[in-house]
Amino acid sequence: MDTDTILRNFGRRVVCTQQVCTRFAPRLGISRAQALGMGAAFGSGMGHAETCGCVTGALLVLGLQFGPQNEETAATAAERLQEQVAVFEERFLAKQHSLICKEILGADISRPEGMAVVMQKGLFAAVCAPMVAATCEILGEMLATETTQP
Repeated sequence: MDTDTILRNFGRRVVCTQQVCTRFAPRLGISRAQALGMGAAFGSGMGHAETCGCVTGALLVLGLQFGPQNEETAATAAERLQEQVAVFEERFLAKQHSLICKEILGADISRPEGMAVVMQKGLFAAVCAPMVAATCEILGEMLATETTQP
């Protein structure tokens, strides 16, 4: 996913989580509409500048890929899923210093003054768009080695 497309989507109010989820929708057997809906409430650090939308999108993707297929497989799938989450988080943190939106941006986008700083400094283009692309790259590499689909 290229940063120009990501920025264009930001302009359409498609948040980080949605962009990550829609990128992997076909592989996960869900529609783009389902992926957009699934990620809609997680943008801007879940609306509070907390967990980065790239991270929540990645966790949704990993949950669909590695999570249980029914209640009987929940216990066995949980361990594998947590291993994959740990791998993702390690790789994400190698590129960023935090999993928290306001720490990554250095501003709290849930507050008008924080959003003003982000807009003034062009952080959606400088930080957020490259992180969406990097998150998709990390997930793409992780899922490329996985042969079992839901």
